[in-house]
Amino acid sequence: MDKLKKKYYRCVFGEFLGNIIFILILCFYRSGVFHLEDGRWMPAILLIILWGICTVYRVIPVVRDFSYVRENRCERVTGEIVEHKRVKSGKYSHTYYPIIRDDRTLECIKLNLDYREAEVGRRYTILYLPYTKLASVEEEHFEEYAMK
Repeated sequence: MDKLKKKYYRCVFGEFLGNIIFILILCFYRSGVFHLEDGRWMPAILLIILWGICTVYRVIPVVRDFSYVRENRCERVTGEIVEHKRVKSGKYSHTYYPIIRDDRTLECIKLNLDYREAEVGRRYTILYLPYTKLASVEEEHFEEYAMK
């Protein structure tokens, strides 16, 4: 749960920082740094609308997961990875956004997980937050993978 909390707080910090940067840009825009001589408001209004839509889309899941983090609760899924994105960076490769099939419900869940050794077909127990889908591997099931 500690890894998951760290990921969550990094996400909160990123959202907070992004909003602060936007507000600063908007303040510079209105203070004349961007010099619109005719006093047009339309670009600022469109920028605010775009920011509002992005903020709602990104911040609401973070806020909804706050009670889970505060109470040290999270969802746990054990299952097989059926699909993922793999990104190579130098000699390392990372897995992002794995889709895991839950053993109990057979539901497929797309998670936000950065994990080096995740493989399609291997079974894991993963902790995740239900709204942001931030995830952390709790356990790998090697023995069951070797039997297949």
